[in-house]
Amino acid sequence: MHAEVAGIAAEAPWHGACRAPAMRHEKRVLVVDDNQVIQDVLKQFLGRDYTVDVVGSASLALAAVVQKNPDAILLDVRMPGWTASAC
Repeated sequence: MHAEVAGIAAEAPWHGACRAPAMRHEKRVLVVDDNQVIQDVLKQFLGRDYTVDVVGSASLALAAVVQKNPDAILLDVRMPGWTASAC
C-alpha cells in the first residue's frame, strides 16, 4: 500500500503488518515425565507455540529423540529406570 505525498509514492508505515508470517521450521519439544498431570499441563502450555511430543519412560525418550529430533527436551530427573547422572 502506498500513500501519495506531493506526487511521490511513500510506503505506509503499517504496510505488510497484516501479512501471514513466512513459513518457518516448527520447533519441537520432547517432554519426558512419568506423571500424567505434568505431561498434560506441559503439552497444553507448550503446545501454543511448539510441536510437543510426550513420553512417559526413559526407553521411550531415547526412541523419541532418534525419531523426532526435538529442538529441546524437558526431562523429569527422577523417573523409574532413569537418573539425571545418566544423561
